[in-house]
Amino acid sequence: MQTRMCRVEMLATAVVHQIKLVRNEYPFCGPPLFKEPKKRSGYLQKQGGVQNNRGWRRRWVIFNGEDLRYYTDNKTCVSKKILPVSCMANVVNDIKMEDNRKYRFKVVTANRVYIFAADTLEENHLWSSTIMEAILKYKPPPDGIKDGGRMHSPDKEGFVKIDGIKNKCFMAIKKDVLCYYNNYEDFIPDCAINEIQMKLASVKELGQTKLQLSTHYSQFVFTFDNAQETQDWKIAIEDAIAEGLADDTVLKKVMVNSSNQWCADCRAPKPHWAAINLGIVLCKKCAGIHRELGSGISRVKSLRMDTKIWTPSLIGLIVAIGNENANNFWEFDMLSDMEIESDTTAQQRKHHIEEKYKHRKFCRLHPKNANKTALNQELLRVAETDDVLKTMQILFSGAEILYHRPGNDGETAFEIAKAAGQSLQMELLYQNGGDKIARLTDSPTFMEAKLRSTVRQQGFMYKTGSNRKDFLRRWCQLERGSLSYFLDDKTLNDAHGVDWTTTAKDSVGYDTMLSLFTTSTDKYANSFELSTTKPGNRLFLFATDFVEDRLSWLRSLAKCFCPIWMMDQMDNYDFSFCGYVYLKEGLTQEWYKSWMMLCGRMLYFTSELIEPDQLQEIDLRKVLHIRLQDTSTNHLCLEAGPCLVIDAGRSVYIQLDLQRDTEKLYAGIQLVSSSESHKLDDQQLTTNNIPVIVEKCITHIELHGITAEGVYRLAGTHSKITKLLELFRKDARALIIRNDDYTVHEVANCLKRYFRSLDDPLLTYDLYNQWIDKAALEDQATKIQWYQYLLNELPTVNKATLKKVIHHLVNVSQHEDENKMGINQLASIFGPALMKLDSSLPVSGQTGFGYTNREISLMVDMLKFHAQLFEMDKSELEKKQKLEKAMEKLKALSSTRPVSTVDSGFIMPVYVDSPQGDCITLQVTSTMKVEELVELAKEKKKLPGEWVLHECVCDGTLERPLNDQARVFSITQEWQDWDEEYRKGVCLCLKVSDLIQTMHSLYEFHAPLFGELRFSEKKAYKKYCFEFKQSKLTCYKDARAANKIGEWEVEKLSIFHGVERRRNPPTEFGFTFIVRGERIKKSRDMPYFGRSVACTTREEAVNWLAGLYKAQYPNGFHS
Repeated sequence: MQTRMCRVEMLATAVVHQIKLVRNEYPFCGPPLFKEPKKRSGYLQKQGGVQNNRGWRRRWVIFNGEDLRYYTDNKTCVSKKILPVSCMANVVNDIKMEDNRKYRFKVVTANRVYIFAADTLEENHLWSSTIMEAILKYKPPPDGIKDGGRMHSPDKEGFVKIDGIKNKCFMAIKKDVLCYYNNYEDFIPDCAINEIQMKLASVKELGQTKLQLSTHYSQFVFTFDNAQETQDWKIAIEDAIAEGLADDTVLKKVMVNSSNQWCADCRAPKPHWAAINLGIVLCKKCAGIHRELGSGISRVKSLRMDTKIWTPSLIGLIVAIGNENANNFWEFDMLSDMEIESDTTAQQRKHHIEEKYKHRKFCRLHPKNANKTALNQELLRVAETDDVLKTMQILFSGAEILYHRPGNDGETAFEIAKAAGQSLQMELLYQNGGDKIARLTDSPTFMEAKLRSTVRQQGFMYKTGSNRKDFLRRWCQLERGSLSYFLDDKTLNDAHGVDWTTTAKDSVGYDTMLSLFTTSTDKYANSFELSTTKPGNRLFLFATDFVEDRLSWLRSLAKCFCPIWMMDQMDNYDFSFCGYVYLKEGLTQEWYKSWMMLCGRMLYFTSELIEPDQLQEIDLRKVLHIRLQDTSTNHLCLEAGPCLVIDAGRSVYIQLDLQRDTEKLYAGIQLVSSSESHKLDDQQLTTNNIPVIVEKCITHIELHGITAEGVYRLAGTHSKITKLLELFRKDARALIIRNDDYTVHEVANCLKRYFRSLDDPLLTYDLYNQWIDKAALEDQATKIQWYQYLLNELPTVNKATLKKVIHHLVNVSQHEDENKMGINQLASIFGPALMKLDSSLPVSGQTGFGYTNREISLMVDMLKFHAQLFEMDKSELEKKQKLEKAMEKLKALSSTRPVSTVDSGFIMPVYVDSPQGDCITLQVTSTMKVEELVELAKEKKKLPGEWVLHECVCDGTLERPLNDQARVFSITQEWQDWDEEYRKGVCLCLKVSDLIQTMHSLYEFHAPLFGELRFSEKKAYKKYCFEFKQSKLTCYKDARAANKIGEWEVEKLSIFHGVERRRNPPTEFGFTFIVRGERIKKSRDMPYFGRSVACTTREEAVNWLAGLYKAQYPNGFHS
């Protein structure tokens, strides 16, 4: 040791002397010092090798005023070298104009010269002057530069093999910093390879002689010579991490037991390690020896760093046992002269600890230790009591921790303690291997239990008894996936929690939890229910003082039984229900288990049919119908009962394990989906985010009264308007407006009154001042730009609704000659209806009628410039035209197929068997469904058997079966997006369902849809690979599925059986599809209808069609 110290002193003296010589030898030969920043960063070229003979490399270089660091690039956080200013002697410019890297400069240190090159002369000057200024301003410490610089006198040092580096490195740890160096000579001037801040690092063992240090940016693997050295370094690294975290919360709680303020073995003060299975606190030196004993004897954890493992029960265990009680057992027969002290040698310390714990030379054995069966039975007896010290004595006297008495359902001591609510007994037994599941380390059950154990929460809640009336204050504790509650607040006896000898009143394990519901009572508004499978399917009711506390408990409890991948996401959701349900998507599908959450008006669930580890969603504002219906097909539930059916474009069937929970979920969904709220965002919506009340009123007026004189100006019967608005608020989707019940003026006044009654007007209070100010601008272009900006500031529903209303009012104004309602008249009505002055807030500009004039002026502008403001194309504008214009377009379908208007709807021709067959003229209303039209046609034509309504295009070469629940009017409205030639060749045709029957007989439901097909998007057919998966039809360039050509969501497609003959298809078998909402326009580039896919055989075509139709209509065309 003395020889090494002499060598170090000589080396340090030589380094300091060499720095002085170098600074005299290399006077600064660069330009005068500039007043540049003291920090710089950027890419430089650096010459490699100690002798600068290994070529140039581009490096990312950072100079922070104290040291220079260079990296491989600007993305990595692991440096190649760190040069502190204290080791720098000079910076020398070395301009070589004839060289490719002409703008060089040298950084001179005591033992090496580093050569860098900048791209420009200016950069060269900036870098060299900045570094040189730092060198000149550097002032060494009063007592001189010590060995290692800032790493002088490290807490741990030595040579270590690091993965990725050829030779062993010298590594040093000081406080919360770890540095490694090429050699010891580099350590003296502190020229490290890299520096690691340990605060956010973690360490784990990789075998007996390897450690892996993980940071947020990289991982480092260290290899040591032996197991003892590995453990010494691990403790040093953990101490450094703890130093960085500086979290003494757990340590302070454990020190409540005064005997824990000294090491259990050597009595050293201020220990901060613990053997968690023994219940003792240790110093750093003794902890290292305990680590060598192995986890089967002693499990060592840091009291300052391993915060995740320190549950309330584990802290309570260390407090309850503590060093004094533990040593009363472990040192019972030990003589005083056999004790060790803090300065005992490592060899003596190791011998003492092995004798004490490994060989149990001094412990106070239980009286029954000689009779193993009796000792085991005593363990089972004591496990259900609160005497944890007695259990410790029995356990370490040799009892079998997994012993269970025959005929008692095989319960072990751990399971008995769990059933009895003895949290400390559970903890002691668990830490010593008493949980059978925890022993199966490779099993999914163990991995799940390990993850659940990280969820912790504690605090007071209120809980009801069996009468569910009286709430009593209980101390509640959630840990290891189990919720326990204690009798009352009298159990508190210190500032850190409950009396650790107290028995829990009851506990609920995560494996018994089914669902959580928020609720409210007369006394406590912030209550919730926990449904379980405990005896009698017990339902627990808790309450908190504040809504934030309830949400915190709900999220923590949900983490205990939600899908594992959802645990980290639960904090993002504010839910009123969560739990497992059984779900079926479509009548013919199979039931499967799903995780579901109700968050406001959104229903989230996992789907096995799409992405099992991703949440799907249903917007309850957009559902068509919600109902309870009996079911006998689900045999997975614990109880038989009804299921909940949600019709949201497709039918989703939901059933919970218990009937009471299914009914609660139904009530909760009904409540949020049919709320009589006066907020626009809370209304029942269409798929286009427009309130159903707005859609229905506008549709009715356009169908039945767009030409009515004084529409929106003339009044209707006040009582009828009030009644209609009430019915809309109750359930807008179920309401049908009949001409016999309400006049057009009453419907129009209902719409106006609806807008006036909103809590926040359509154009919002927040934007009112800005709307008013911009309406006064004189420059038209500037005004329109401001309007566009403000429109984008509106919430989604507001913007979509305003677009619908403005488009509708434009349609109305285009019939001014008949209805006497031009733009100015409509603006004077809807300006004040869609805007409202918030009297509680200050406003700019004028007052009184001045605001009203501005509101009207704004509405006039929106009506005049609607196409620019809402970016409407021609197809969108056509959809909103008056009924007469829509009917004229329908008449253009065929000169021999007239369509005319009537008071209650329109006349539609329907053909039988083919577009050339018999024609039936039917009266169609705006709300008529396909199934109603089919029955009407069958009755009128006396047609027996099953018939399906088809949409036929291109004179019948393409046909599409229609779903019974589709609206006929909506189908015909889509034709308005088509080119005139296609509109003339389209019709509705009633046909026997032979195609559907063929699909059912040929379609292989479990066969994947993937194969090579011929595809024509514009003209010629080409070979591509198609795949249908997760409701998406995808086209790839080849079978490797690497290059995606196109992808379409099947729900947005109209899919026709057949291929257009004019395309010259390679076969007659295939299908054609279009994207709903797209403009189907014929042009030179797109001469044919839609996109065409040609198959090799009829069976192949039918199989593809069956799969696509099955995805669109899971319950079939007749549901």
